[in-house]
Amino acid sequence: MSKNSRLLPAKPSIALLPFDNMSRDPEQAYFSDGVTEDVITELARFQQLYVVARHSSFQYRDKAADILRVGRELNAQYIVEGSVGRNDDQIRISAQLVDATTGILGRSLRHLAGTAMTRGK
Repeated sequence: MSKNSRLLPAKPSIALLPFDNMSRDPEQAYFSDGVTEDVITELARFQQLYVVARHSSFQYRDKAADILRVGRELNAQYIVEGSVGRNDDQIRISAQLVDATTGILGRSLRHLAGTAMTRGK
């Protein structure tokens, strides 16, 4: 097996990187971590997916991540990265699904990539 090849799980594998805290308050990092954990938990309900554990993906917290390298290190085909902003009574969540073997935004969620959901508390 070459240095660049890797064995991927038989079912689609996904890792969620800790969402960036985009609020003005650095103390809100716990909130963005909680959102990330909730998404990991919900995705893990799908038996058709292999979801990388929180402790594995949280090692990339507050680090600039090379998606291709992260995919190799976590043995994940897809990486979800995003941000959470909380300001007064509004929460903004943005996420992108990236193919960790190519670095290209995932086709199945392309219509969601770069969009944000904003809602009041």
